[in-house]
Amino acid sequence: MSAASSPKSLHKPTLADVAREAGLATSTVSLALNRPPDECRLGKETRRRALMAAEALGYRANWRAKALAQQKTFTVAVIYARETPYSTGANEAISDALAQTFSAEGYYQLLVPIVGDSSAWRDAVRPDRVDGCIVLNPKPANLSVIRETTGLPMVLVNVVDDDPGLTRVVPDDHDGARQLTEHLIGLGHRNIGFYFRPDEPNEHGQDHFSVTERIGGYRQAMADAGLGHRVSVVADLDPAAYVQSIIDRREKASAVLVYDHFQAMHLMHCVQERGLRAPEDLSLGTFNDTRILEYMNPSLTTVALPDHDMGELAARRLIRAMGGDHAGAREVRLPVRLKVRASTGPVSS
Repeated sequence: MSAASSPKSLHKPTLADVAREAGLATSTVSLALNRPPDECRLGKETRRRALMAAEALGYRANWRAKALAQQKTFTVAVIYARETPYSTGANEAISDALAQTFSAEGYYQLLVPIVGDSSAWRDAVRPDRVDGCIVLNPKPANLSVIRETTGLPMVLVNVVDDDPGLTRVVPDDHDGARQLTEHLIGLGHRNIGFYFRPDEPNEHGQDHFSVTERIGGYRQAMADAGLGHRVSVVADLDPAAYVQSIIDRREKASAVLVYDHFQAMHLMHCVQERGLRAPEDLSLGTFNDTRILEYMNPSLTTVALPDHDMGELAARRLIRAMGGDHAGAREVRLPVRLKVRASTGPVSS
């Protein structure tokens, strides 16, 4: 019989095995392995011996025993109002950060899609199955019902809600639009437009909160520069029609803020298709710093959102809340960063 198939090699190490290896009582080892450091009353050296013995033997704690000992499920519900979660834009990095942070802290994620007025969430989102909830965009319309029914800790990421008791982690979209507008004004532009194409409103029939925030930052920067009378927000034209309106001078714009990178790429295609050059004929700036923007020709100036930081912070805030710590601001706005590239330049004389 080979070593790989011998009875000894198939033996799964137990808590008692770890205790013998560490020279500690079984109850001491159980405490070291099943309690987080801040809740473990053992000395650092004792806990270290137990952890090293477990690692040496390849011991893996029994999940059910650990959950029972700590009265936790070690599972987090990730809620969103779609059949599948967004895998592009801000949600891609947010989801990666959530997965990395929860995994490092010993938590599993349970994806809970909520479509329409479905009540299927009731079987999954309950205190005996999950310890808390992360809410992603798009936000379910019945979020308040979920919170009131379950009483579970809940953190929203890149989502806002009227409930003042909910913690939310969001980017400072308002300041990002202000930075981008001021950048264009600094290049000599005075006729600066904001282009937004309504795409997929949320369950309430409303656009994502960032639409209002970005338009507000643009309006503020224009007003602060004495250009409030030149504000132009266009949302009723497709990209080709909008570019044509600029060519025909119905829209007087030498620079445009585009709501997001998808719309900016489409608009850039229409600009080039009609023989215009960026930034010589029209400067374009947008939001979301996806890798493709850097490799476009020209590369696109953008407002980079703190996607990964939002996901990590939201996860850590939820972990704290699940542990009973509800301190801290209910809304956390993380700073954004303007990344200037080749698609914006001085206004043509």
